[in-house]
Amino acid sequence: MIQSLVVTLYPRHLEFEEGKSDPVLIRRTTTANKASLAVEHEAGLYGYVVSELTDILIPLVDANMVWWEAHVPRQRRHNNVSVPVNIILYGPQEHQMTVAKALHGKVRLEDPIEFDHRSRYSNPLLPAPGEKLSPYDIWRGVTTPSLPYANGSSLRSNGYSNGYGGGTTVRSAEEIRNQIDGVFKGLRSATDLPLVEASPCMATTLYKHQKQALYFLLEREKQEDYADNEKNVLTSLWRVRHPPHGHPVYLNVVTNQESSSKPVTMRGGILADDMGLGKTITVISLIAATLDRRRYAPAMMPDMSGSLWPIQQNRPINMRTKSHATLIVCPLSTVQNWEEQFDMHVHKGTLQVYVYHGGQRATDPAFLAKHDIVITTYNLLGTEFSKENKARDTPNGPSKCPSVLQHVDWFRVVLDEAHIIKEVNTVQSKAAAALVAERRWCLTGTPVQNKLDDLYALVKFLRMHPFDEKVQWTHYISKPIKAANPIGITRLQTLMKVITLRRTKSQMVDGQPLLALPTRTDHMRILDLSLNERQLYQRMESRAKQTVDQIVQENKIMKSYAHILQAILKLRQICAHYALLKNTDDLDNTTGEFTLTKAMDILTLLQESGNDQCNNCFNSSTPTPIVTRCEHIFCPDCVKKLNPVTFMLIQRSNANHSVTPGLQIDFSCPQCASTLRPVDVIQIQDYADERAAAAASLGADEIHTRKDENGMFIHSTKVKALMEDLVQAIEDSKTSGQPAVKSVVFSQWTSMLDLIEDGLRENHIKFTRLDGTMQRNDRTVAIMDFKEKPDVSVILISLKAGGVGLNLTSAQRVYLMDPHWNPAVESQAVDRIHRLGQTKPVDVVRFIIKESIEENILELQKRKAALSDMTFSEKLSKQEVLKRRLEDLKCLFRGSSDLIKKVPRDP
Repeated sequence: MIQSLVVTLYPRHLEFEEGKSDPVLIRRTTTANKASLAVEHEAGLYGYVVSELTDILIPLVDANMVWWEAHVPRQRRHNNVSVPVNIILYGPQEHQMTVAKALHGKVRLEDPIEFDHRSRYSNPLLPAPGEKLSPYDIWRGVTTPSLPYANGSSLRSNGYSNGYGGGTTVRSAEEIRNQIDGVFKGLRSATDLPLVEASPCMATTLYKHQKQALYFLLEREKQEDYADNEKNVLTSLWRVRHPPHGHPVYLNVVTNQESSSKPVTMRGGILADDMGLGKTITVISLIAATLDRRRYAPAMMPDMSGSLWPIQQNRPINMRTKSHATLIVCPLSTVQNWEEQFDMHVHKGTLQVYVYHGGQRATDPAFLAKHDIVITTYNLLGTEFSKENKARDTPNGPSKCPSVLQHVDWFRVVLDEAHIIKEVNTVQSKAAAALVAERRWCLTGTPVQNKLDDLYALVKFLRMHPFDEKVQWTHYISKPIKAANPIGITRLQTLMKVITLRRTKSQMVDGQPLLALPTRTDHMRILDLSLNERQLYQRMESRAKQTVDQIVQENKIMKSYAHILQAILKLRQICAHYALLKNTDDLDNTTGEFTLTKAMDILTLLQESGNDQCNNCFNSSTPTPIVTRCEHIFCPDCVKKLNPVTFMLIQRSNANHSVTPGLQIDFSCPQCASTLRPVDVIQIQDYADERAAAAASLGADEIHTRKDENGMFIHSTKVKALMEDLVQAIEDSKTSGQPAVKSVVFSQWTSMLDLIEDGLRENHIKFTRLDGTMQRNDRTVAIMDFKEKPDVSVILISLKAGGVGLNLTSAQRVYLMDPHWNPAVESQAVDRIHRLGQTKPVDVVRFIIKESIEENILELQKRKAALSDMTFSEKLSKQEVLKRRLEDLKCLFRGSSDLIKKVPRDP
């Protein structure tokens, strides 16, 4: 790609949609008896390519060696005299070196930002990664690298150089994963940071690594003066240069671009410590340390994020209340923990904490602004943001649906479990990025979950200029990494070292682990089904294999994968408890009303098994998926492109929960061609708490254990084993005179928790419970009862509702009743108990049914871990998705010799 300039015919602006590039036509013509390259936009002739480049390209195009595409780069406005233009060259491979010879020393070839990916990409003027000579140098037979372009060439526009070459190498997902892991391993550790003592208002003494983290956080919040390059080397991406005559010039060390304007300081960063190292208390100590820097009392200030016109038209709605408060955004399950941590670690009366949640929450921004701490949830943040945006389209709408959190100018915003906003197109991610604050922090033990661009969402929230613009992030970071260019990893490491602190529990300092936790012992308890359970299992297994075999033989894996997952779900639930099968008997969505609950059930099945790709474009983790009655999911963009009328009807049907008379237009599913009506399609909003609750309660009608003729419960094999353990623990405590060991019991299904309750009541074991259907106050009471009441020895928790954020160190035993598709989910759950604050050894028990699909799920977990099942590509192809699903099925149904013998071609 050549970056050059278009000289305009007369002073005027080209207006483009922000964030988009606009194609232009470059046509060979003749003006004043001289060949020239005319640039035409949709409005007509605009200007001409600069003559220096024209003289180089005209002979090549006349000889049919090259042709091109051209785009105006992504800028909001351009100057009156010229505009930059990107020219992407195409041509036959046999002419590559002839073209290189014509361009060498005159033109710099950049990596293209966008091009036709059906063409093979090559840059003959720059060396491939790891090579000293370019393909052109090798072709010429030289042994010393030469400059591929003229320094200071007028053919390229300042500010667009990316400084790296092209190539045709593409890294595998595992290679990229290892490189990204290497970046985070190379970040600052506990050994190279000074210690800062906590504020006197802290009631808890910090560990050494927490004092070092406090130093990092305080340094990142300082206002940069850019006066001392040596001092700023670890905290800033900018270096200042003082020319002999003139103003200072600021150099960005990642982009290598200079600016005459003083950069705006990004005050904040990412605290990416492992789970259990105390990120919460570290942030509390930061808040305590900066109390004396709090700003003046709340005052109204105008929102200058847009033009003055909306301010004049709706002045009260476009005002923000300036505040000294820190806003903490977290999952609903962690709200109570934040409240508890403030009470535990800060002297009474020091901080005013307010939880912004529930129907009776305050609606006055000034009220929130007067507090020191405001705690809210991602769900509420996104809901209010979405409602206010939609209300803007109606008269006086914003005043009726104000997003109160967006009308405060916060002192600091902290995102707990910040990876929740990893998809930038979700309402929650947009709402978080829109918050106004002087200082911004992300807390997450997993800053990269599924793909490299997960990090971009955090950088966007932090407003780390210029990388908070997607085109700049792609250009300088993600694209070179995916193209196997080492400069991409170097740039990412430079960026992350400045804004991120990362330590792990296993990290060694002076020969000792960073965090010395009590021992953790894992037990795999292999159980045999009873005779009746085994017979039921074998019947359902036979049906499942017939279903899978038929779908595979008919080459319908892509079309019918949800059916396969439903068959597998039945086997998994029989292993947990035979009574769960009742909840999956009527998962057939071909009859009856297609409800949001049914749509959520389908989505949950696909998500938990990692098969939630759009059935058209195969992008993963679609933020607001559209689910069909025929059990397929699509992203809204694909449906809108495939059938705009259908998309409009779906949105109208979803909004009204009905179809407008006269608009009942049938259409075909893009995947299987089934006939659908608008009411057969539901778009699911991206409210994480609601989704978690639905996922935890898949088919969650309340059920209970059957009783025999004597009125005794007939428990499942797993519940029997659990009861035996819990009863024995109580007997042991009575013998020793010590309080009973407290146990946490995790299951994926709230219905399973119902069945366990029957066993606990039968054995007179006092317990409490936490799941996704409970309100915040009920959750708080449940956790406090478990922690503080000696006779409450068990807490039942659904994995989705309690797998992250909770502090359950009062327990010593963990029971995992059913294996999850993703072992990381189980690990996060166990870390709620085996974490900072735990003083006793922890036992983790996993119940697995012998000779069942559960053993195969464990093998599948190992296989995926070994393959580093984490893709950093934008998306998988349809054939790659098909291959992965077939490999999963082979693993899940191993031992069935006649099943899945070959990889079919899915139509």
